[in-house]
Amino acid sequence: MEELEKLKNELKAYKSFITKAYNKTETEIDALVLDESGEVSESAFENLLQIDTAKVKKLKGDGQGMFDKGYQKAEAEIKTKVEKSFKEKTGFDGDYETTEDLFDAFITENAAKPKTKLTDDDVKKHPAYLALEKERVPKSDFEKVTGEFETYKQSVARNEKMSGIKSKVKNKFETFNVAPIENPVVKNKRLELFLKEFDDYDYEMDGENVIIIKDGKRLEDDHGNLIPLDDLISKKVNEHFEILVQSPKGGAGQQQQQQQQQQRTVLKDESDYQQKMKELDTREANERDPAKRILIKKERIELGNIWMDSNKG
Repeated sequence: MEELEKLKNELKAYKSFITKAYNKTETEIDALVLDESGEVSESAFENLLQIDTAKVKKLKGDGQGMFDKGYQKAEAEIKTKVEKSFKEKTGFDGDYETTEDLFDAFITENAAKPKTKLTDDDVKKHPAYLALEKERVPKSDFEKVTGEFETYKQSVARNEKMSGIKSKVKNKFETFNVAPIENPVVKNKRLELFLKEFDDYDYEMDGENVIIIKDGKRLEDDHGNLIPLDDLISKKVNEHFEILVQSPKGGAGQQQQQQQQQQRTVLKDESDYQQKMKELDTREANERDPAKRILIKKERIELGNIWMDSNKG
C-alpha cells in the first residue's frame, strides 16, 4: 500500500510539473494523456512531445528575420558614417537617396575641372576611398557570417528531425523482450550506443512513413524495396541486445496465474496482508525475466487494492 501511495504521489508531482512548465491546466494534460475510458492512451508520449516541440519553436523565434533585421540596421549605420566622412573630407554636400548617387554626383561635378592623371596609389590615398575602405564590411566576412547562419539553421532542423526519429526508435524498442542488464551504468551505455547507430542516416518524411537515406540514396534491400524504419530498429536491437523468448501464454501458465489470483482474493488480517506482500517482494527480487517481474508488480497493486477495499467502512 505504501508503494502504491508513493507511485500516486510521483505521478501527481510529474503532472504538476507539466502543467507549470507548459502553461496547461490539468484538464488539458488529461486530454493529451488519457483516452475516453480513462486509461493512458497509446499516443500520450507523442502528444506530450508535440507540446514540448511547440514550446521550443516559440522560444527560438524567427532566426532568419532577426538576422536580416540586424544586418539591415548595421548596413544603414555604415552608410551614414561613410557619407558623413566623405562630405567632411571632400567638402561636397547634398542629400542623395543612396551612397552611390552621392559618389556619382561628385564625379559629375568634378568631371569638368582640369584633370590630373592619378595613379592607383593616388586613388587609394583619397579621403573618400579611405573612408569607404574603413567602414565597409568585407564581402568575405559577410559570406562567412551568412554561411555560419545557414549551418546553424540546418543543425536546428536536423536536431528536431532526429528527436522525432529517436522517439519512434525508443517506442519500438520497448516492444522487445530484452534481457535485463543489472548494472545501470552498463545499461545506459548500451542504450546510448544503440541510439547513436541512427545518427548515421538521414531521414525524409512521407506522411507517417519514414524514408531512410544513406549516402544520399534511400535504404533498400537486395530486391530494391524500401527498408522500413521498424525493420532497421529490429536489426539494430538484435545487434546490441539479447532478445529473450516470450513468456508462455495460456495453458499451464494461465492456470497457475488464476490459482494465484484465487489465493489472493481473501485476506485474513493485516498480518496476512504483510506476509503476502513480503512473498511478492521475494519473488520479484529473485526473478530475472522482465516480463514476469511486471506481472509480479501487477499482483502487488492488485493485493493493495484488495486490502484497501477490505478496510473501507
